[in-house]
Amino acid sequence: MFSLIFTLTRGSDVTQEQLKACADLFSKNYGARVKMSVAKLQLQCLGSPADSMLVTCHENDVLVGHVFCRQRGIATVMLGRLKQDHHTAFGLASSHPAACLALCKSARVSIQRIDLAFMKSNAIKVLGPTPVEYLKSPYLRGTLFEDQPIDPTAISSIFTEFYVDHQEPLEVLKKYESTWPLGALLDGHEFFVLVKLEASP
Repeated sequence: MFSLIFTLTRGSDVTQEQLKACADLFSKNYGARVKMSVAKLQLQCLGSPADSMLVTCHENDVLVGHVFCRQRGIATVMLGRLKQDHHTAFGLASSHPAACLALCKSARVSIQRIDLAFMKSNAIKVLGPTPVEYLKSPYLRGTLFEDQPIDPTAISSIFTEFYVDHQEPLEVLKKYESTWPLGALLDGHEFFVLVKLEASP
């Protein structure tokens, strides 16, 4: 039997122990070629503590997931932990289709009906202020953002230079590839998703 516990921590209250646990989880899941140090994680994801939050998920006291967010922007339950009182958008860079689906589900949007025009118009606005270097707008790839893409099968992705094993994500993608709106998953890239979230009634 397992128990999932979700915790919301304001940026100014995030401890070094929490940062180390998050950095270790990041490095463990991306493999030996991609490592995240505590200092780098703090700089890129918690550079402005007053405007940031951390949502963690523990399973039987073991950290199994975390999300850093800015200005109350935040995978399904994690996003749902933050109450929305204004129009905003949720964005995600991930190589795993399940994460993209979770983001869309949190916004009550079918990924097959995702608003690509909204993504194209707002991606640079959203990514512009980010302190995470590999999420800067120049790294946007695919036919949605480039007139002459390197690979025309990619529609919406971002070049993170994370050359990790895509075997599992590609297996999952087979279930959706006939209706998948984001195109192919290229080496060193992750899918980029941006969805509009309506204000709560």
